[in-house]
Amino acid sequence: MNQDVQGLERRIRQLSQRLSVIEERVAGLESATSDKPIMRYGDPEDSAADALLEQPSRTTEMIPLIGRTLLVLAGAFVLRAITEAGTLNQVAGTSLGILYAVAWFILADRAAGKGRNMAAAFYGLAGAIIAFPLLAESTIKFDVLSPRSTAVILAVVAGIALVVAWRRNLVWMAWVVALGSTATLMVLAVATKALFLFIACLLLLGVVTLWFGYVKGWRSLGWTIAVIVDGAVLMLGIIMLAGDTEKVTQLLSPFAMVILQLGLVVAYFGSFAVHTLTSDEDVGVPEMLQGTAAILISLGGAHAIALRGVVSELLPGLVSLVMAAGCYSVSFVFMDRKLRKRGNFIFYTTAGLAFTLAALVALLDGGPLVYALAAVAMGISWLGGTKERATLSLHGAVYTLAAAAAAGLFAGTASALIGQSVPGTNWINSSILVVMVAAAFYCWFPVATHGRTWGGATSRIPKFLVLATFAIGMGGIAITLGATFLPRGDDGVLDPAALAPLRTLILTVAAIHLAWVCRFPRLKEAAWLVYPVLIAGGLKLLLEDIRSGKPMTLVASFALFGGALILAPRLVRRSKQTGSVDA
Repeated sequence: MNQDVQGLERRIRQLSQRLSVIEERVAGLESATSDKPIMRYGDPEDSAADALLEQPSRTTEMIPLIGRTLLVLAGAFVLRAITEAGTLNQVAGTSLGILYAVAWFILADRAAGKGRNMAAAFYGLAGAIIAFPLLAESTIKFDVLSPRSTAVILAVVAGIALVVAWRRNLVWMAWVVALGSTATLMVLAVATKALFLFIACLLLLGVVTLWFGYVKGWRSLGWTIAVIVDGAVLMLGIIMLAGDTEKVTQLLSPFAMVILQLGLVVAYFGSFAVHTLTSDEDVGVPEMLQGTAAILISLGGAHAIALRGVVSELLPGLVSLVMAAGCYSVSFVFMDRKLRKRGNFIFYTTAGLAFTLAALVALLDGGPLVYALAAVAMGISWLGGTKERATLSLHGAVYTLAAAAAAGLFAGTASALIGQSVPGTNWINSSILVVMVAAAFYCWFPVATHGRTWGGATSRIPKFLVLATFAIGMGGIAITLGATFLPRGDDGVLDPAALAPLRTLILTVAAIHLAWVCRFPRLKEAAWLVYPVLIAGGLKLLLEDIRSGKPMTLVASFALFGGALILAPRLVRRSKQTGSVDA
């Protein structure tokens, strides 16, 4: 026993000696490399690296998902195979296929709920690949589903998928479902000839995706579908107008086409209004572009179809009138008073202007149209002047000019001022007089010039245009009435030598009168018209008076115009000195 113990002690001493030698060597190596950090097992860097290596890469995660998706599609083809073999009838096979696709949408929801967004994206893609082609083929090829049944089922399936995308914030799934639904609806519309049904569903999808953009922030999705909806409705309108009437009517009635067009503008403008009223956001460029496109496609298309006599303009006119009232109400009651959003105010008042013009043109004609335009012009002008809104003053000018055009003021005045002869007094009817009253009413109200968007001298351009319309209208009326006292030849034609000085007299009086009234602050824009009138008078002397005048008439023309050249600039300068006209 003592020998064994002594042997163990000897071995322990030998091991201790060897361990000491090893420690000395290690200490020497550490001292030689003391300037370099040594990573030891268990350091944080080592643990992070190990964790990174343990995490599966994106590609490693994607490859099994691709394989699983292929198995999912294989299951769909199994259903198709047993259906084609007769084991299942077409109705049962189609129903199972749709339920199979919906099941994968539900699995996508569960996967996203567990944080597996990539798996959810693949499941959603698989469900879309199964559902949409199946619905199209079952309707077009196998005639299992009617167009109405397909529309309902497609709406339900797409609705389930979009709800999943909404709940789990799966933007790519929303894109896949929206684009897949859009393509399927377009194919079904063309193949089944049920144009109204499937384009109406497309319009509904456009509104849904628009609100996805507003609420979830997926703006590009909503605007992409909106462009497709615009294109579809526009193409149908072109086909309705350019195609063979009998064949086109068999596919889509004009009344149904008008319903689609009006639905486009009502749906999108209604969404815009609700969004701006319930949020603190400004109307953006996409809303402006889509709103403009909707008005042009919808109201322009409906008016063009109505002009062919196949549908009444009553419905488009009434819808436009309601939309006009809504836009003006939103702009005044909410945008102007509550949110103080200038961009929103301008957008909705401009839309109200377009809807009002469309409504009046659709519902009225002739004298009633002129009276209505003049009444609206005076009302808007009064609001613009009392509320100090340059935008409303601009709209009042547009309504006034529209009334003048509808009354024939420009045509009658042009004939009286520069025509070979002067028209009869029958063109000076009640409509012309109402327009002149509306123009004078507009010119009396001041225009706000303090706006940031539409202010300064630029905001006075509308009054300048209305004042010019009033001036040339008065000139045309004066020449027409004065011509009744001029001598005529045996053929009843006015003597050109007598007509020329009459026109010169009217231009002279107009220049002097404009130079005089510009001293009033409300009519300072008249100064902008003085020199154009003088230039027109000078050209008239060269082109008409000298060519057709006689010595006595030329004396009168030159004397009158010379006096205007002296007096009118002097009056304008005096108004500038008093501060009535901008220097």
